[in-house]
Amino acid sequence: MDAEAEGSILLTAPGYTVPSQKTTYTYFCFSKDDLVAQGLPADDGSAHIIGIEAVLNNSNSITNVHHIIVKTSEDANGACSNNNADDFMYVWAFGQSNFQAPANTGFRYGPDGNGAFQSISMEV
Repeated sequence: MDAEAEGSILLTAPGYTVPSQKTTYTYFCFSKDDLVAQGLPADDGSAHIIGIEAVLNNSNSITNVHHIIVKTSEDANGACSNNNADDFMYVWAFGQSNFQAPANTGFRYGPDGNGAFQSISMEV
């Protein structure tokens, strides 16, 4: 995947601690502005997500995170409106490997109105 990629973004939840004793579902939103700040094109440019890796970087996360659901919206803030994302992009559960799209495919990010996503929500 790295050989095919022109770059990468890292979507994180800084400051969030996964609770260790109670089932909790938490939603994180990444608007178009957030994605642009991570390096995706701002206006007329487009990009494709060709792989996804769940990164659990401490023992509490590894022990207590059951799943991660990533959804997208064609609206710049749509995924941020009451977790109102349109489409599933990726679902991860413990023991699952990373996602890599088949050659010459990917999830398209780009300008409004052309079927590409512009915002992402993540449920942990």
